[in-house]
Amino acid sequence: MRHLAMAAGLTAHLLGPLPRTPPEPIPEPPATGPRRELGAFLAAYRGARSVPALTALVAPDAVLWTCGRMVRGRDAVIARLLAGGEHTPANVEWLISPAGGEALCSAETPGGHLSMLVQSVAGHWRIVYLHIA
Repeated sequence: MRHLAMAAGLTAHLLGPLPRTPPEPIPEPPATGPRRELGAFLAAYRGARSVPALTALVAPDAVLWTCGRMVRGRDAVIARLLAGGEHTPANVEWLISPAGGEALCSAETPGGHLSMLVQSVAGHWRIVYLHIA
């Protein structure tokens, strides 16, 4: 023990006091894999204002709940989205399944809250369930 204390004292004497600098923030990892794909999906969803644009983002058997009503099927969901006003997601949180083929989005909207379940089919993310409250 005495030798360790002496070695520590000698090291401190030779090196001088160690500078006290705040730790650097750890940067967020770059979006890769499903996160990158979901980012691209979300950007497309935010900009989709037409039937063709939404058709690429909504699954054929999708379900939408809004204003206490449910609609089923791509055409009905798209019609309700286009007629329903502003629902652009902000402050988005994703919960991605470990397998990577499904993800749950929770986000704020100008009118309240949005929950969206998306699935990846053949590399394309599509809405299968959407709830806007």
